[in-house]
Amino acid sequence: DGVEIQPIDLDRLADCETLKDVTDRAVRAVERAALAQARRNERNPAAAATTLGISRASIYTKMKAYSLGPDGNAAE
Repeated sequence: DGVEIQPIDLDRLADCETLKDVTDRAVRAVERAALAQARRNERNPAAAATTLGISRASIYTKMKAYSLGPDGNAAE
């Protein structure tokens, strides 16, 4: 379930996307995957936040930002 940067991702650098853009996108993808997995493993948001080393408020903010529902899947 891990996110892996592929050589094709680096091709975007030639399309006027900076290295910062590529790494920011990769970090967001990894963060979203970690949030989703933590919520699937731990239904209690406070416990999932503790597992991730973030605050309870942060997990709610990030879940909303990544459009994740309470079960860790995409919100509808």
